[in-house]
Amino acid sequence: MKIREEEFKTKDALKKKIQTILYDYLEKEPLNESDFNFMLAVLNRHPSKEIKIGAGVKSIFVKTNPIYKNKGFYILRHDLTTTDFSFMQCLTRKTNVTKFKTACRLAIANDIVAFKLKNITNSNKCPVTGEYLTIKNSHVDHEHPQFEQIIRDFIKTNNINIDEISLSGSVDGEIGQRIKDKDIETKFIKFHNNIAKLRIISAKANLQRKKVKVKNA
Repeated sequence: MKIREEEFKTKDALKKKIQTILYDYLEKEPLNESDFNFMLAVLNRHPSKEIKIGAGVKSIFVKTNPIYKNKGFYILRHDLTTTDFSFMQCLTRKTNVTKFKTACRLAIANDIVAFKLKNITNSNKCPVTGEYLTIKNSHVDHEHPQFEQIIRDFIKTNNINIDEISLSGSVDGEIGQRIKDKDIETKFIKFHNNIAKLRIISAKANLQRKKVKVKNA
């Protein structure tokens, strides 16, 4: 995989390079010229790049996502409007399974944020690494069952064919698409909240955890 003049043997190698850029910058700090040009090339691989780029990219900066509470890349356009973009969507071809998984995660986003705000304190320690946790350095983790397993069980329990699920179109300022059928979305939220055992762990521990994979049922 080639980004500008730089060759990456694996997707993980490229991901590591992007994450290094992401965490090298402070809140709302714009990327320098070299990193900007690199991330602009990455952005051009986004499945909704026309929507994201809009009037053209004036700068790219780092900011904490208000929903997921983790650092991400944001675009400042020439018309001074802004939007975020997921660099992971630039690295992976979006299958129906991936899109459905993203839609399910978006459906429970507010519940996840509420859990984090309710349960995190200054004395929280990560049960995996032992480090003290803050809003910024922590993630909400599905301890059991994993989020991907919940989706898989939901598909099987409700006899869902992912290829037949309609998703909303991409919306500026929102990562991913939503499930069009609100009955299915509501059913998933209830299914998730009834069985999910959540915990707060460090972002590092969460990103290193091995995940199960979702397949169409």
